[in-house]
Amino acid sequence: MKKYISTLITILILLSLNTVSATVYYIRDDGNDNCNGLFNVGGSSGNCAWASPSKSNTLVAGDHVYFTGSFIVSSDIIFTNSGTASNYIYLHGNGTALSVPVVHNVWINSTLTSAGIFDLDGVNFISIDGFSSNTVGFVHITGTDIILKHTYRDWE
Repeated sequence: MKKYISTLITILILLSLNTVSATVYYIRDDGNDNCNGLFNVGGSSGNCAWASPSKSNTLVAGDHVYFTGSFIVSSDIIFTNSGTASNYIYLHGNGTALSVPVVHNVWINSTLTSAGIFDLDGVNFISIDGFSSNTVGFVHITGTDIILKHTYRDWE
């Protein structure tokens, strides 16, 4: 019996070492970047949503971010972190409109590159769901295992 308990404890320890802690964040048009992003309420600091879509570039494998409202994006959201095959990074738009006021470009590694609002250059395992945009270059992808669902360009 001791052998079975010892084996069970070893398995549980090994399983706990392989877990990824996922965090849920919120970005709202009435949020503030001084907030922690952990609560789906507007505010100016503390427990409230972020205001800038670019805050989503800080996500790590397993994290989710929920957007609420409409945003004018003046610079690309450049991702530097990848998810993993078992823990994607998830962006949930719920119909969120991302507008671009002017055609814009972005510098990547000292090279002027035309890019999308979501710049997924060399990152992997990202899921983008429920966004619309008024720009042709909505998503720039050179990574792999990128999922786009319910995401479209609004042809006003």
